[in-house]
Amino acid sequence: MSVQRPLPWTDWLRDLDEPVVVFALDRRPEDETFFAHVEHFDSFDGHGLTEIRAVELAERFPFSRIFAHSEHDILRAAQLREWFGLAGQSCDSARAYRDKVYMKDKARLGGVATPPYRELTTPLDLYRFAADHGYPCVVKPRWGAGARGVRILESAADLQDFLRRPLPEQSMAEGFVEGHTFHVDGLATDGEMLFVCASTYFNSCISFMTGESTGSVLLDPGTPLWRRLVEETRKLIAAFPPAPHFAFHAEFFLDADRLLLCEIACRPGGSRIADMIEEACGLNMYEQWLRRSLGLPVELPPPRPWRSAGRLFVPPRRGRLLSLPESVPFDWVVDYRPSSVPGQIWADPDFCSANVASFIVAGRGADEIEARLRLLDEWFRDQAVWEDLPPAHPA
Repeated sequence: MSVQRPLPWTDWLRDLDEPVVVFALDRRPEDETFFAHVEHFDSFDGHGLTEIRAVELAERFPFSRIFAHSEHDILRAAQLREWFGLAGQSCDSARAYRDKVYMKDKARLGGVATPPYRELTTPLDLYRFAADHGYPCVVKPRWGAGARGVRILESAADLQDFLRRPLPEQSMAEGFVEGHTFHVDGLATDGEMLFVCASTYFNSCISFMTGESTGSVLLDPGTPLWRRLVEETRKLIAAFPPAPHFAFHAEFFLDADRLLLCEIACRPGGSRIADMIEEACGLNMYEQWLRRSLGLPVELPPPRPWRSAGRLFVPPRRGRLLSLPESVPFDWVVDYRPSSVPGQIWADPDFCSANVASFIVAGRGADEIEARLRLLDEWFRDQAVWEDLPPAHPA
């Protein structure tokens, strides 16, 4: 189930004095009356008709701007801008924020350190990478998101098992980093940061693979680590082809005392990171990004006394969920969002946002938030009741 509620596009675009064409997956009555045209699709990813339909509709609606809020559509939007000759993020810029091999090439040229990595086109490429850099090593999609399709190979036996199936297309290998993971989120215009905050992951962004909860904690601004993360992100954005207005979500490993780039995207952080930032800073990342991209007036909220925030995702486990709590007994939990119902059967999670419940937590600083997330995680796991199911057997 999705953890992101529908974004209020109509509220954010009330003062846009132009007809708007929307491509949407869901059907909302307010869209039909507000927008000049709404085109519905069963999927944006399953076919290539989206772009063709945009070209056809341009005869009725001469487009002046194109905005895509999903990471999977960032490059496609740039390709349409190029087709129509519109201003906005270029294909080269979009690729730098999407293609993780190209991304790391650009980062290294700009002086940003990365783990060892290699594009994979044949099984021999993976074999050579493991021989050169050892185990564990990571295989992941070059264009992926949400840790889908990530595989950690712990040994030569794992590599042999992995290669019993065809090597996934558009994949890469990367050295595994033992260090902690952080993320930096913000808004930028022509490469200049307008707003930025840094966070530490709760557990790690791939903890769901071992059944642990995931999440993050906003770091207290101005601390040495906060400054290092922000400066490294500034250097990274400067190394990439420029874009007029964009949101960013960068991830870094801290390996001993070195910061290494994991990846960066030109959109707000997913998995309720935007909700966590809004709770602490009073700023909606999606609204800011949309309005700036469309040339609408928008201001950053005035500074206010610092309060930290965090987010927690409790992943499912293989089995049937029998019950989960209806409410939470902690007043510092500002939002509890169940995403399952009693009786629902779950498999093991296969991406970082998979969850049976998510939470937004408020507090006075990073240490307090982390302690509250650990207490909340333990409490919820004690309250949720699961039934083990026998393993499925092929027919």
